[in-house]
Amino acid sequence: MSFDVIVVGAGLWGSACARHLVEMGATVALVGPAEPVAPAHHTGVFASHYDEARITRRLASDVDWSRAAAASMDRYAEIEAQGATPFFRPVGALMAGPERGAGSDYILNTKAVAVSEGTDHVTLRGGVLRERFPFFLFPEGILGVHEEAGGWINPRGHVRAEINAAQAKGMTLVRDEVVDVQEGSAGVSVRCGAGDELQAGKVIVACGAFSKAAGLLPDPVPLKVYARTIAFVEIDEAEAARLKDMPSVVYFFPDGEGDCYILPPVRYPDGKTYLKMFQQH
Repeated sequence: MSFDVIVVGAGLWGSACARHLVEMGATVALVGPAEPVAPAHHTGVFASHYDEARITRRLASDVDWSRAAAASMDRYAEIEAQGATPFFRPVGALMAGPERGAGSDYILNTKAVAVSEGTDHVTLRGGVLRERFPFFLFPEGILGVHEEAGGWINPRGHVRAEINAAQAKGMTLVRDEVVDVQEGSAGVSVRCGAGDELQAGKVIVACGAFSKAAGLLPDPVPLKVYARTIAFVEIDEAEAARLKDMPSVVYFFPDGEGDCYILPPVRYPDGKTYLKMFQQH
């Protein structure tokens, strides 16, 4: 089979890339395995979008980050409609951190970027912050910057929407892993794990950390690994109801020694409701 472009990696980046390409008129094959049925025993590719909730927000301490996020969020409704799959939950996003002293740079920069970019937001502190979000117990001196239009996305749903939209425009989806990419004078040959070979004029590798896998790129990509501690706290229906108005949260510790991301209650495929929390190191 021959295409204009083969996109290797059917996750958040690859699926969006494939949709853009078919909208530009290219013939496209998107190659990537489906989510494993038994993750605990899986030894192959495991994508980062195999999850139910990720924070999405325009609020950021970096202006370029904020602009890129805004451009993405402004298209959520369009992609949901094209892919017939809802994935965005606008529950709000709260950035919180010390207003003075160690660790204050992030929240002050976030406030400054929100003002300069015209991001609709409110600032909260002290009793007003506690009254607005009574389920949080922040220490004194914390400044909150709240964006009503933020929230979280279901990354699985986002990928499904992108793929559905691209397939509706003629994209070919190949559910397999790519084991080898070879460039030649006539174009690119892509070999899949099951033995199938695809031909194209060009190839785009969008595999995240798996881009370093042997056979995909002529030279290794310099990637740095960061540690993450992620906890899923199961809660019952009563607690989920109590926290129903909880926004997505990014909290910077007063000592300046890291931050914590907290998702509101989300029901997972196992039927249970969890609070997802993760900390960067």
